[in-house]
Amino acid sequence: AFRARTRLLSGPEPLAAADTLDAVLGQAGARPWDRSPDDARVVSGVRAGSLRIRDAVGTWPQVAENWRSVDVLEDPASEERINDVLLSYQQ
Repeated sequence: AFRARTRLLSGPEPLAAADTLDAVLGQAGARPWDRSPDDARVVSGVRAGSLRIRDAVGTWPQVAENWRSVDVLEDPASEERINDVLLSYQQ
């Protein structure tokens, strides 16, 4: 049987099975370095072995509502008018 002496694939090094859970939970959540309360609750529950699937489902986060009215252009193909509108939103 042929066996390569060097690794042919590039990328992450293989992990021992015992290290996999910690590696996955270390990167879990939308922003592991700044976890939301729901992310932290799920990671904590998985680590403790107390989280059930139905408990894992959280709610949508409450975020500030941001909206602005938009004027529809009469001639949307007018590049100059589009640029004027886009520049007005930068202010």
